Order: sequence, then structure tokens, then C-alpha cells
Amino acid sequence: MRARPALALTALTAFTLGATSWAATPAPAAVSGHRAHTGTVHSAVKPPVTVVSGLKGPVSFAAVHGKLTIAAAGAGRLTRVNTDGTAPEALFTTSPRTVVGSVESAGPGTSFTQIGTVDGRRSARLMRLTGDGRTKTVASLSGYEAAKNPDRTRTYGIIGLSKGCASKLPAALGKGTYTGKVRSFPVASALLPDNSIVVVDRGANDVLRVTKKGAVSLVAVLPAQSLSITPAVATLLKLPVCTVGHVDRFEAVPTDVEVAKGQVYVTTYAGGSQDVSLGARGKVYRISPSSHKVTLVAGGFSGPTNLAIDADGSGAIYVAEPTSGRISTVTAGVRAPFVDLPAAGSLEWSAGKLFATTVPAGGSTTSIVSISR
Repeated sequence: MRARPALALTALTAFTLGATSWAATPAPAAVSGHRAHTGTVHSAVKPPVTVVSGLKGPVSFAAVHGKLTIAAAGAGRLTRVNTDGTAPEALFTTSPRTVVGSVESAGPGTSFTQIGTVDGRRSARLMRLTGDGRTKTVASLSGYEAAKNPDRTRTYGIIGLSKGCASKLPAALGKGTYTGKVRSFPVASALLPDNSIVVVDRGANDVLRVTKKGAVSLVAVLPAQSLSITPAVATLLKLPVCTVGHVDRFEAVPTDVEVAKGQVYVTTYAGGSQDVSLGARGKVYRISPSSHKVTLVAGGFSGPTNLAIDADGSGAIYVAEPTSGRISTVTAGVRAPFVDLPAAGSLEWSAGKLFATTVPAGGSTTSIVSISR
């Protein structure tokens, strides 16, 4: 995949718990030693409150029943705290050379993805942590990808180039087009009404369904993301002039999944450069698990990494756009700004609040904040 956004895997050291206030304008350090965040709060939104701080490395989490279950990829750890930051509890530490990716705690036990090298081979698995602390492998997601490679029939790259033009492309682009390759990097998961787990795989560009017994099936392959090559785009991507007027089909790169009223919602990042010169190309799709129909809900997002849905209230969809430092909302297909938040990453909606990860301007660690109206 061309210029896929890198996922940094750094070690998790200590993290700090306890709610502290988040300031909309620069302020002195908050109580208990937290540095106050800075940003812009839009109308009718209360200033975010820090729940957990000091996390290092990519962080995903689930917010269910007054608890945050936090997956810290760099350290391969699962930790649970109350949504006010109290009562920390260590749940699981993975083996060396593997990381904990997505986490889902709404169903029986806690489901999470484990990615890395096992017995000398690349592996991506869906795991389950039971209430008594035992872990078990539910399914091999990388095994499914190796056997099926659902996007193998999709053609990516610059369509319709002559051999002469293709020979002028940068070496990294090869001959201009290629079909979906065997790659597995599951980054998000969510619970379906029948207690099966839906997983998005950014390496495979697909959405999978895993039953309680570990049977894996395809929900959908995400659409390729097309970009018309203009002279400006050709210059930005260092493409030869002969590519102008052609269409570049990028891989979808799904980044998150949520389930609301039985429907699956997915954010896609779109492969390639996320330079604003290419436009805001991120999208939100809705997928029917039964018919497998993929419907575009909204587009125009800058590198969306995560979404959350107020399924029992307004129905609003919240989308994190870290490259723009904001969270946006989608209601009835209309996109609007919600709050500016530095490096907004993972999102969850629970008990009338939006929870989000953020990295303060100039900071090096991640915090989880709660945001309410």
C-alpha cells in the first residue's frame, strides 16, 4: 500500500488517573500536576475534562457501564478504570513482540486484537479475556486474510496508463496498478446484536464478522478511494505529466468501526498522502451486516482515525480528525465542527458523554478526556 499512515508502537510507561479540568485557553497547570490542554470549544459544548493522562503510544479504548477499558498498543497492556479515572485495574499483558490493538468490552468478557510475531510468524488474532482473567484465541484474522484475501479482485493505482507513461512512475509505484495484497492489521472492533464481533482490518481493507465460536466471514470490502490527477496533484505526488487526467484509486484504509441499531459504521482514511492539498478525503460508511450493502454516510474528513455514535440519543456520529486537530459531528448526513482537540484520536460515547484521546500541543503523551454538552 502506498504511503499508508504509520502506526508508531512506543512503550507505555506510567499513566496518571483522576479528573482534572481542560482549559479552552492557556491556563496554569491543573491540580494534581496535569498540564492543561488548549483548544477551542464550540457553542453548547462544555470544556473537556481529563480522565487519564500520561499514556504513551497508540491508545484505543472502550467505554461501557461506567468503565474505560484501555488498550495501550506499545506496552501490550489492557487496563480498566472508572470513567472518572479512579480504581485502576490491570487486566492483561501480552507476550513480547506482540501488541494489543482494538478492544471491545460490551459483550461477554472483553474482546481484543493481538498483533505481532508468534512462533516466528506474523500473526493477527481476535482474543477474548474472560471474567476470571483467562485469555483464549477466538480466531486467526491473519489466517483468514491469507486464505481469502477478499480485496484480491480490487485494482488499485493509476488506471489506464500507457506502458511508456507507467515506465516513468516513481519506483515505489511499480507499474502503476496492483491488486489487493495479503496484509492483515486489525485496528478496531465492535459488538453486533447477536454477540458476534465485527472487526475492521486496515491492511486488508475489509470488515469481518467473527462468531462466538470463532467462525470468520466477510461483511464487506471497503470501496477504493478515487482521486483525479490534476497538474497540482501530479506535482505534489511527484508524478509524470502523462498521468494528468487519469484516476488514482487508493486503498480505503479503514480505521474504526461502531455498531448502532444493528448497522455497522466505518471510517476510512484513504491511502496516500494526507496533505491538505489533496483535499479532505476521509469518509464514513454504513454497512448492513445482512445484505452487505455499503452506503456512504458523509465525506470530507481530514485523516479520520475514529468515530463514536450517540445511538440512544440524537443519533449523532462523532469523527476524530487528528490532522486537523478537531472532532466533527455528522447528523442526518450533515457534517459540522464539534470541538477542536489537539491530535484527537480514539473516540467512545457512553452515558451522555464523548470520551476522546488527545495529545496536548507540544506534549509527548496521550490523555483521555470526557466531553459533554
